[in-house]
Amino acid sequence: MRRVVVEVEKSYIAPPTDFGDLTTQLPHAISMQQHPNLLMYDQSYYVEALRSADILEADHTTFCLERWIKHVVANIGNNSSNRNAHSTTSDDSLNSWISSLSRILLQSVSIYIDSASVIISGAGSDIVKETRRRFSPNEANIHLAQLRKEQRALTMISTNLIKISFSSDTACNLLIYFGGLELKIGNPHVKRAKKSSDSNSDIFRWKWYTIIHPFDAVAELKGVLPFIVYSMDYDHYWEERVLGLDLSVSSEVSLTMSPKNLHTLFLHLDDYTDTNSSFNQWFEWLKQCHQQTLKSNSTEKETYCRNYGKSLGRAIEKKLRCSEIMSLRCKSMKDHWQVPKESSEFKDYLIRSRCEINTDVDDSTEVEENSSPFQRTYNSALEALVTLVKEKSSLFAPKIELRCRVGTLKINFPSDDEELFCVGRQQTIPSVLSVLNISFSAEQVHPLFAVDKNLPVDRRRQFLGLSLQANALHWDVCNADLAKNVKLPRFPDKSFVGIAYKSRQPTHQKNVLDIDLRLFSAPTLLQDLHVNVDLSSSDVTLIGNPLPLLSACQCLLDFSYLPFQEIAGVSLGEDSAAKTENGNDMGTLSTSVTADIGRMSFLFLVDVQEVSRGLLQFAVNSMQLKLKSLGMAGELLVSNQPFLLNAAQITCDQPNPTGYYFDWRLLPFKPIVAITGAEIAVRAETQQVDNLVPLQTDIDVKMGVKSTELNLSPSTTAALLGAAQSLVTTLEIENNTRNEKSSHEDKIEKDGMRNIQYQREALLKTFRVAGISPVDILDEDDIEKLIHINSNGQLSRSQQLTRQEIERERNFVRLLAGESLTLDKMNTLLFRHANGIDDSNFASTLQAAGVDCNGLQQCASFSSELSLNNLVYFDNLREYSALHEVYRITGEKKLYSSSRFPAPVLWHRGKGVELFWEFYSSECGCSRDSLCGQEIKTVQQKLVRSLW
Repeated sequence: MRRVVVEVEKSYIAPPTDFGDLTTQLPHAISMQQHPNLLMYDQSYYVEALRSADILEADHTTFCLERWIKHVVANIGNNSSNRNAHSTTSDDSLNSWISSLSRILLQSVSIYIDSASVIISGAGSDIVKETRRRFSPNEANIHLAQLRKEQRALTMISTNLIKISFSSDTACNLLIYFGGLELKIGNPHVKRAKKSSDSNSDIFRWKWYTIIHPFDAVAELKGVLPFIVYSMDYDHYWEERVLGLDLSVSSEVSLTMSPKNLHTLFLHLDDYTDTNSSFNQWFEWLKQCHQQTLKSNSTEKETYCRNYGKSLGRAIEKKLRCSEIMSLRCKSMKDHWQVPKESSEFKDYLIRSRCEINTDVDDSTEVEENSSPFQRTYNSALEALVTLVKEKSSLFAPKIELRCRVGTLKINFPSDDEELFCVGRQQTIPSVLSVLNISFSAEQVHPLFAVDKNLPVDRRRQFLGLSLQANALHWDVCNADLAKNVKLPRFPDKSFVGIAYKSRQPTHQKNVLDIDLRLFSAPTLLQDLHVNVDLSSSDVTLIGNPLPLLSACQCLLDFSYLPFQEIAGVSLGEDSAAKTENGNDMGTLSTSVTADIGRMSFLFLVDVQEVSRGLLQFAVNSMQLKLKSLGMAGELLVSNQPFLLNAAQITCDQPNPTGYYFDWRLLPFKPIVAITGAEIAVRAETQQVDNLVPLQTDIDVKMGVKSTELNLSPSTTAALLGAAQSLVTTLEIENNTRNEKSSHEDKIEKDGMRNIQYQREALLKTFRVAGISPVDILDEDDIEKLIHINSNGQLSRSQQLTRQEIERERNFVRLLAGESLTLDKMNTLLFRHANGIDDSNFASTLQAAGVDCNGLQQCASFSSELSLNNLVYFDNLREYSALHEVYRITGEKKLYSSSRFPAPVLWHRGKGVELFWEFYSSECGCSRDSLCGQEIKTVQQKLVRSLW
């Protein structure tokens, strides 16, 4: 087949229906006026389906009941005779023939579909929101139904190729290949297209947006043959079958998180996504109206029992529910439908369901249609058998498995070609979240048959299990036009710093995300529900990049405002209200949540414009969370291994070539903050002392920390303030207009040019004071003179600098300037530092300012230094790294108080005194006997700076 197109036009209203006094209580979906030209719901079809649904269900239950009795009796007869224990019944033989013939027929089938698509036509999200805002629900649905085709949005699900076949093995699984599967949304243009004689001009009336980009997928449906047998005949072992779906995506799946277009998609599929949609409201109302017609008296029920299987009985069945029909049939056929006493399956059912048979129970008691199969009391064995057969023949009786594997899932926030929908806020910043090696699995088991024979029957039974794993992730900021004018951190290659990455060296090859959700049901009348959630995450690195993250969160927030229909106030009388209220009784809900987070790192940029200047790493090595609740009571426990805040440095100029990792290294210093043994325990309990007093909730909170270590210094304080300032700066909202901003930038540029001239003149003056020629290359003595003058203002007071401070400045100048240093090179150096220009902030006005910038990217000073360049010096971080000079002189590793500090004669076994005088002379410029012309205060300050 080629070019298969299925078009679906969405309807919004239903024809008015006469249900007596209920016409004043119609839901929003029904129009109060006649609109014969508009597309409406097929009411006659659904009414007839509702009227026959109970009868068809009762007939199917009766069929399975009779075949169950026949099958069990045949098995009992075979076991009592001398036949082989593996002999089969007539149902087994027939099912074997059906399975064999179906396998031969299906394996000969192969279907190829070239270019297939399904197009759904309906109102777009913008029109729906505006229409529901302006009109009442009934009028809004009429306006939506009156929209012309060119005014409606389109949802198109298309694929280039579909291959359908069946496996050649005995399982005969269904295999479906989708090539180029994609999802698009077409929004109508504001202006209508001009009329044209070209028949293909209609395609230009909609602007298309790709929600899911083309990808290839293979689906394998398991359990085809058992399902065919179940559909055509009675399968006594249906609850033991396994149905499964394995979905494998070979190419990457790219999803665009466009709130506007996703809302349109959900509105077109609101019959499945919105319980309060127009159709669902109307259909629910139709069912409730139908339930009001199911009224019968005792005389009609007695007549039905006498005329079961006759035309008179069929007429009465239309007034009965399925449970009532089966109850009357059991009374009528109690002499023919006999439950074999030797049936072990029936006995096991009574044990598993914790049900009992009591003939003293009033047989007139009605049983709810959807009541639990557990802990029920029946007035006869036949009534219990009806429940067993209904559960065995249910579509969800067998085990159902779902497996899905996706290589790469990309989520775009938002699309590059998406129009800005963030009106009144900052400009949206596009980013892409990529999740790799996703594995999803789901397993459903009927709780009645999910019994472990080795465990007591009153234990909880798992009936649903969900599991999700992801091996790696990375969240990058796109190089799109929407983000070029926003100040974001960038790498030297001008690519943007992302939001999240996987750690470079993962531990034990763990997944970055592992979620396990399991639902348990207690075998009780109300079926108490227990939810167990296990979550673990490790080896994830989050970057303090707030603007892209806030933009993505805002996109998700916009998406969460789903334009679904509001609940209609439908009331069908006191009897229905009472039944609804009683039907809301639920069992107890208990939860158990366990979360384990390991090796989680939060990186904060010291300077958002110059990422190479340094990082602050907040490391969460291990954190455990345990939550248990029962009803309105519960307890929460949070504990952790050390929380550490460390200084760090990026070790690469750009992300890993694969894009999965972000490399950095810790600087060899003590942690700025270290918190160990932190625990938080919260316990809540709700009780009601008196019926007249509302519920009272008692909350007990306990918090504790084993130890807290804080290592602050001027350098770390500067780093913390720099990281905080970077976050504040990026979150500031610019209120100035474009013209005001432009004039402000012009003023800054003029002031900058004026300051450049002042800086050069001041530098020339410094060279003249030092007696250095501006054209000569500076030697070691010249550099030292300039350091003294720049630090103190005059050469005669050079002794105020210590030897280590002079050496530190000299090394720093060498590192930035290279082997040769001239006036022009120092002018460039000072200009870059004064204006914050480096590898991540290159100024294009260098040449205009009279600064040499030829080959700037190749010089040593252009690459950021490993030690938080232009913020702190490596040597300045010794104060919280180690008191190495004190240790070298005294030999003591700890800083004792004055009363416990060892005497000088004990320093380094008597050698420490000489070491001290050597250090004193070299750093302070003094001798043992003289201050060499310095003030005592100056010498003391220099000595403290050197030793601390």
